[in-house]
Amino acid sequence: MFRKAVMGLILLSVFLTACSRDDMAEQPYDEALTDFLTQSEMGYVGDNHYYHIATAIENQKTHACYTQKISGEILNTDIGKSNEDFTFEMTYEVYSDHINLVTAGNHLNESDYDKIVALQKPLAKDAAWQFKANRDDYHNIKVTATITALSEDQVTVRYEDTKGYEEIRVLTKGKGTTDFYKYYQYQTERVVTGYHEDPSYVTEEGIQVSAFDLIEPIAIDQGLHELIVSYNLAWEQFVKNGDQAIYQYVVPDSPAAAALDSIGSDGIDIDFIAFKPTGIELTDEKCTLMLTEAFFDPEGQMILNDMHYILKKVDEKWLIDSFQHQ
Repeated sequence: MFRKAVMGLILLSVFLTACSRDDMAEQPYDEALTDFLTQSEMGYVGDNHYYHIATAIENQKTHACYTQKISGEILNTDIGKSNEDFTFEMTYEVYSDHINLVTAGNHLNESDYDKIVALQKPLAKDAAWQFKANRDDYHNIKVTATITALSEDQVTVRYEDTKGYEEIRVLTKGKGTTDFYKYYQYQTERVVTGYHEDPSYVTEEGIQVSAFDLIEPIAIDQGLHELIVSYNLAWEQFVKNGDQAIYQYVVPDSPAAAALDSIGSDGIDIDFIAFKPTGIELTDEKCTLMLTEAFFDPEGQMILNDMHYILKKVDEKWLIDSFQHQ
């Protein structure tokens, strides 16, 4: 459980900040960029019972830099619910044309980079910039950031480095980061994690918590797991460019094969993230599997599909016989 949090909002005019530049020699910070900082205490929820809250906000400004330090508490993510809290800090530095972000706290489920250029002008869809950062054992790795979606109050940025790691961040005016995803490729499986603003914690209406994060998966056989992952990775390529590798995962001349024949390729740009099984009925030769699949669309928004698969064994190997949306 969390200690009762009291949010402190401190506005100071002149003092030493995290910004280290020669202050008066620089252009003044951009007030429009400061709109993407948070204005109030907030709670966030993620996968595996993850939860963190902002308990204090300090806003500091000089001529060239506006700094916002957000500190807070994190539920013990190792064992789920606990009376023990961990702490974190997030520091945004706003300059004339960009916002830096630095995080601290080993249990904060945030960026794997030590420091990022979170946002940079011009604020336009497909606008991109590059910076170097440290991640794990990689030092000065090149990161490319791209604005994938933009509205009056919100901007979505995808960050990709040269080693194939990706993050997605949604910045919302008056709230700071309201959605954060990072995902890894492990052999044929992608794993996603992150956090989202918890509307139940704030009084005003906020972004809805990701339903995928809150799903409690059931355990299934590794062979079934590998089939669904392989099929969805093949599905990604099938709808993007018509790749036919997907047919190796379905029963020949089955309802599933016929369905694929009728779908064809529409040039749909999606990226498979992960799936969570929610129900199963299993015999020696047949398996009915219920699950939720998660994809990213081109704008970095998560798409969820609730699926119902019928699997059959062919030559001692599980294949998909039919499928439908639940």
